[in-house]
Amino acid sequence: MNENKAKAFNEQQYSVIVGSLIGRSADLHFHEYNDVGVRIKHSFFNTLYFLYKKDILGEHVIDWSVGIEDDKISKPSMILKRSQDYENLLNTFYKRKRNNNRVFSIPSNIIDYLNEETVAIWYMDRGSIWDNKRNNLISFNCKGLSTSDIMRLKDAFEIKYSIELYVEKKHFYKSLIVASKSSDIIFDMLSLRILPCMYYKLPVGKKKVYLDEDISEFITKNKLTLTNFHKTY
Repeated sequence: MNENKAKAFNEQQYSVIVGSLIGRSADLHFHEYNDVGVRIKHSFFNTLYFLYKKDILGEHVIDWSVGIEDDKISKPSMILKRSQDYENLLNTFYKRKRNNNRVFSIPSNIIDYLNEETVAIWYMDRGSIWDNKRNNLISFNCKGLSTSDIMRLKDAFEIKYSIELYVEKKHFYKSLIVASKSSDIIFDMLSLRILPCMYYKLPVGKKKVYLDEDISEFITKNKLTLTNFHKTY
């Protein structure tokens, strides 16, 4: 393995990576013959959110793509250089199976990795309003997580933030649902951090501005023209 690793993530970058791992928009890269550490992918409709992550991860991003090429829509994706945190993330979130392969798994000490930024990233990755008729409830989709993973997350949430959650299954996937009596706690946490492009994931009346940046600043920062922006987004 090349030992010329990138420097460690700062606190916010680490939280974004952990939230993305839980939300399954990110995976670690296991091949030892290159310096790739993390791959992050999003749907085309989450391009603005993808650019937000790219902006935070900054110097760790060694390649990224988004937009339309040859009249084909490309899903936003980025590759991060293998950082000094790589081994810790690997040993914490990927357990080794008998065949020596590694599979993603929520660690028993996940409570140590949860913070408000991590929760917000996971929600923007996988969260939604559970039932439009009862829109004071929000859910965290647990697609890609085992039952034991879900229960570890549930227990950690309830202990750290004093909120009540329950598990329900819908459309073949299990979700963690925030109980109505705990809704204000999680709403206050999320509404201060969720991006404007993700406001549709918050019930009406719970929306607050998190970023000072608006779309025009995203365009400028990522060197996009208005024409390309509208074509791409």
